[in-house]
Amino acid sequence: MRTLTGLLRKDWMLSQTWFLRNLLVIFAIWLVSIGIGQYFNELEVPFYALGFIVSLHIFYPLWHILTSLSYEAKTQVWLHNPNSMVLFIGSKLIMAVVSALLSILLSMLLYGISILLFKNLLEMDFLILSM
Repeated sequence: MRTLTGLLRKDWMLSQTWFLRNLLVIFAIWLVSIGIGQYFNELEVPFYALGFIVSLHIFYPLWHILTSLSYEAKTQVWLHNPNSMVLFIGSKLIMAVVSALLSILLSMLLYGISILLFKNLLEMDFLILSM
C-alpha cells in the first residue's frame, strides 16, 4: 500500500501544474462565455459552454494518462522504478479519474453559479415566450 501511495504522490506532483492549468482554462472559458452571452443577449451561452466542457471530460482520463506516460518516457524515470507495471499504470489511472472528477465538480459549481446569476433573466425569457 505504501508503494501505491508513493506512486500517487509522485503522479500528483507531476500533474498538479497541468491540473491547475486546466481548472483555470475552464474558469476562463466560463467567464468568456458569460461575456459573449451578455454581448449578444443570449443567456444560454454559459450553459452550452459548460455542457460542452463536461462532455469533453469523457476523454480527460485518457488524455491525462497519455500525457503522464509521455512525460515519464521523456524523463525515463520509469526505467528506474522497481515497482510493478500494474501499480505504475494504476496510480496514473486513479490520478486521472480523481482529476477528472474534481474538474467536473468545478464545472458543475460554475453551472450552479450561472443558474443563480441568470435565474431572474431566464425566467423573464420563459414568461415572454409563453405569452
